[in-house]
This record gives sequence, C-alpha cells and structure tokens, in this order.
Amino acid sequence: MNKKIFIKHIKRIRELHIIEDKIQTALNLLTDQEGLDVYFNLDKPITFMIDILKDTMNDTFDNIPYFIYDLDFGKNKMAKNCITEKDGKKISLQTPAQLYNYLQQIN
Repeated sequence: MNKKIFIKHIKRIRELHIIEDKIQTALNLLTDQEGLDVYFNLDKPITFMIDILKDTMNDTFDNIPYFIYDLDFGKNKMAKNCITEKDGKKISLQTPAQLYNYLQQIN
C-alpha cells in the first residue's frame, strides 16, 4: 500500500471516531431527560478497517492500534519520540506519514 492511500485510510478511521463521539453525545442529550442509558459505537467497522491495514502493512507489533488508541492519532504528547530503536534513535509517531515510514522501516 502506498503512503497516500495509507494516510487516507487512517484519516477515515479518525473520522469514524469523531462521528461516533458526536452520535453518542447527541444520544446522551436525548436520553438524559428520560434517565435512559443508550450506547452507540462503531467498534466493528473500525476494528475491521484496522485489521485490514495491519494485514496489508504487516503490522505484527500492533503499531497501528497503538497510534490510533494510545497516541490518539499522534495528538497525544507522548507521540513525540515514543519509540526508541536499539541504537538509541528516537522515533516520533505524530502523523500518519510518520507511522507509515516507521512501518516501512521495520518490515
């Protein structure tokens, strides 16, 4: 998979997370007055997309889910220099492009 397509798919996954949050917020507003708890998630399609990316990029160490969930798509401040290579070189995963480059490097 080329870098442009990889970045496009990561952005689509982020968009799904944003949509999921907006729908859950709306449901909370609608159901708060009634005392109901209604939950909405897009876990299955998001997981499906992540699994396809992992397989395509041969991501055996779960760097893609790490980038998405732990690093919040690179927005978490710990994304800077989050990986230390054996030689001491620091790698940042602050953007989908950096993630792609890292996955290409380790494969």
